[in-house]
Formats: sequence, structure tokens, C-alpha cells
Amino acid sequence: MLLYTLFTGNIDISNTSYGAGIAHYILPYFYATTKTIFTCNQFILIAIAPFFVISLIAIGIMAAFSSIAHWMAIPFVLNGSGVVGDLCVTRNILRCPKHVSVEDRKNRYGYCKKSQYYLVAIEGRC
Repeated sequence: MLLYTLFTGNIDISNTSYGAGIAHYILPYFYATTKTIFTCNQFILIAIAPFFVISLIAIGIMAAFSSIAHWMAIPFVLNGSGVVGDLCVTRNILRCPKHVSVEDRKNRYGYCKKSQYYLVAIEGRC
């Protein structure tokens, strides 16, 4: 919870939910989601920050403790393989115009873009 708050800057955790699930009957995952609507740049930062922070911690431990470096490869690879969905969403959000607002919806994302007359809500999934 603390890490999510640090990554998002979202101090109000009343609209934040955390959980775990199983995708396709075999792939476990953990998630943190909120009903807060973000700009594209904020959403991209939130999506990729955990990957870089956890990877840098693992690399730091590997460099500091060479005797256990081979064991750190396991969480390093698990983290890298678990971020595939986040990178897919990031790729899709990068294709959107910068004025788009993005909302995380647990296992999908939604974004609103301004049309000439109204807001168009679009839901995406990777």
C-alpha cells in the first residue's frame, strides 16, 4: 500500500483497492487500482515505475551480494515477465493524444478523449 501511494502520489487511499487473481486459470497476478483519473503521462509513469524500481533493487542486491546474485535472478525474471501487461497498456496509451484522460479498471483501462461535441469513452484491454 505504501509503495502504491508513493508511485501514484495518491494520498487518499479510500478509493484505492488491492487484490490478487488468476489469469487464464494458471497465471497469478497482484494489482492495485484506483478510481482516480490520470493524464497520459501520469498513467504511464505509474504503470512503468514499479518495474524500474523493483529491477533496480534486484540489480543493487546482485551487485552488493555477489554470493546470492544467482538467487536474485528469480525475482528479477518474475518481475520482468509480470510487467508485460503494464508495458502493453503503456504502448497503447502512448498512441493516444496527450489530452486524453486515463482510468485504471483493474484488468482493463478506459480513456476519454474530447471530440468536437462530446467526450468519447473507450475501453481497452491487452
